[in-house]
Amino acid sequence: MRMFIKSTVLMGSVGILGMGISLALNKLVAVFLGPPAIGIHGVLVRFFQILIQVSSLSLPLSISKYISQYASEDRLDKARFAFRLSLVIVVLLSAIALVFSIVASNHIIVWLFGGNKGADYLVLYLLLAGTVLFTNLSSLYNGAVQGLLEQKRLAISSAATAILVLGATTGLIYKWGLRGYFAGLLLASIIGWIAAAWALWG
Repeated sequence: MRMFIKSTVLMGSVGILGMGISLALNKLVAVFLGPPAIGIHGVLVRFFQILIQVSSLSLPLSISKYISQYASEDRLDKARFAFRLSLVIVVLLSAIALVFSIVASNHIIVWLFGGNKGADYLVLYLLLAGTVLFTNLSSLYNGAVQGLLEQKRLAISSAATAILVLGATTGLIYKWGLRGYFAGLLLASIIGWIAAAWALWG
């Protein structure tokens, strides 16, 4: 019971930190770039959240369950196989989703925003497209870490990622405005993947 409470408090604190940093970044965008930037961000991010969900097949949730089961039964060979198979599937589907989103970028942007505004949003769109693979990889790695019950490592990597992203993205917003913010989202996905890999293999 003591370990359960400690783990709950730890992960809850990290979750609150992440939400606070996300709120701070959204406020920066609203204050320095204006409400229209929030609208553009909302539309593009929601679209890629759907794409990420489809291309991951919810494997990060499944791998957590299977690794936890295999690890408890001391069948680490099965756990490794399940993780590697999931990794191959996620990389393949993410690559397909990335190629599709790039090839169909102009049509998707016109569909999302209407009119002939493709060129206005193309850079922002492509920056977000780059997050698909890294976001899916970090989610899969974090799922494996959860399955191994390495809550402390997961909390450290998540907190470090959130803090680094806040600092880097704030600087990018000041320098490049909305493009800087979207570049920060891409950077966040890469940092998140590296941190999750450390939590799993470090």
